[in-house]
Order: sequence, then C-alpha cells, then structure tokens
Amino acid sequence: MVATAALSATPVSIDMAGRTFLQPRLAERYSPLQLYNTLIKLDVFTTSCSYVLVDIWKYLNAGTTPGKDSNGGPGFVELKHALRNVASRTGSVWSLPLAIDSAELSLCMADTLQIDNWELWRFFVGKASPQEIRRVLYFAQAAAVVQPTQAALQKYCDQQGGMDCSGFASVAYGYQKIDNEGYDATVFRTRGVERTRIEDIRAGDAIVWLKDDHIALIDSVTGPFDTSPALRCMVAESTIGMVTPTGPGVQYSEYLFDSDPSSNQARKYLCYRPNTKAAGGYTKLGADKITVLGNV
Repeated sequence: MVATAALSATPVSIDMAGRTFLQPRLAERYSPLQLYNTLIKLDVFTTSCSYVLVDIWKYLNAGTTPGKDSNGGPGFVELKHALRNVASRTGSVWSLPLAIDSAELSLCMADTLQIDNWELWRFFVGKASPQEIRRVLYFAQAAAVVQPTQAALQKYCDQQGGMDCSGFASVAYGYQKIDNEGYDATVFRTRGVERTRIEDIRAGDAIVWLKDDHIALIDSVTGPFDTSPALRCMVAESTIGMVTPTGPGVQYSEYLFDSDPSSNQARKYLCYRPNTKAAGGYTKLGADKITVLGNV
C-alpha cells in the first residue's frame, strides 16, 4: 500500500496561461524540424510565474549515459523523494496543490496539478515529450530540487534530462503515450513500408539502422536528381555521434542518397551520413546497414 504524503508546502499561485501551459497534451505529433526547434529553445513555466528558455540538446540514453539506468538513475529517486514534501500521492499519481487567484477559474478547473511516475521517468531516461519536460521541471521547482531560474533549470536539464534517438522518434510520431511503444530503436525496423527506391523516399520517413540501435527522421527531401548525389535530405535526430560540430545530441543536418543498382538487397540506394570526424565528412551506409521506412 502506498502512503499518501501530507501537504506541507504553501500552494503555488498560478495564472490561467501557466495552468494551460502545464496541462497534458495527448497525441501530439511533430515534424522532425518542429521537434528539433522546440527542444533547442523550450519555453518552460516557472514557479515564479514567468517563462524561461532551456535547451534540451543533450544525448541521453539509459544504457550508455553515466549515472543513468533503466530506472531513471539517482535524479529520478531524488525528485520522487522531494515530492513527498509538497504533493500527495495516490498510486503512481502525484497531485500538487495550486492557489488560484480567480474565483471564476477555481469554479471551472481543479485546484491541483497532477503528474504520474511514468511521465517523470521519461524525463530522466531521454524519452519525454516537450510538454512532459515542462511539467517535470515545474514539479522539480515546486519540490525545491531546482531553483526557478534559467541558469538553474538549464543546468538541471544538462545533468538529468535530454533525448535519445528512439525517444526523439517516438515523440515526433506521437508514440510516447502508447504503452512505451517504439522506445527501442530496433522496434522501428518492423514498422511502416520499406522504401526500395530513392524515388519513393519522402519527408517524414525514418532512416533505421539494421545492425546498430539508431533511428533518424527525414524532414525534407530535395530531388531526385540525375546527378550525384541523387537525393538530398534534411534529417533530425538525437545521436551520440558527431554529425555536426555541435554534437553529440539533438541534431539537424543534411544526408545524401545515391542510387545503387548493384546492391544485392531489395533496397537500391546508398546513404551518406554527415560525420565531422570522418575523412571527407561523410560515412557511407549501404543497403545492408540502413533502411528507409515510410508511413511509420
């Protein structure tokens, strides 16, 4: 049985705009560029009733990031422990009391803000949507785990939050709310319709690695051309690799594709991924390394 913590903190005052800002937004989908732009300048509501911008850029993976594990790591444990002082808990749901100045508002809206452990966990393992990140950061401020300043919130995100490749794809495609569906990059290998020709590649398709655990999302397509490269694609992803000089982390870069009629695979193309560490600046990926999937 889970004990319900006593409410020991003064309720947080919040206005209508901030309250709406902190409500769950279910089934959100993003284009790859929209998600990239949102994450690198995420507007976060503070307990001081102001907004600050933080960058959610860091590559975070529960299996490879130091101090992280599949359970969220020490940061997740610390936040849940601190929430006992300011919020009540019923099962896996935390309820934070809010002081609402408007009498009319109090009649039409509940006087608590709620979040569950599932949403909290996603933040600490690189799987959270922008709205979930905002909500977790608000609860962390209310619990005095982080101060309501831009510098403190940015430092907290750099240490505790971030995004991994499958988290980026899952959020963009709107899967983060569906029973953890799509979280492992390998799951995407069996999704959608395989593109076998360059002519069929479209914006919104996923580039999925067949032997490594990685996924990247195509935002726009230019071509195909009769010249080499046959196709240029702007791609968004979160990666531990050095795709651009600002990496690793959430990236937006140009991939190149060429036809490969000699391939012994059903997929007749070569993909060139930017790589700031590689000679020539690109890593060649044949049809045995990656596939492009549409309608994911």
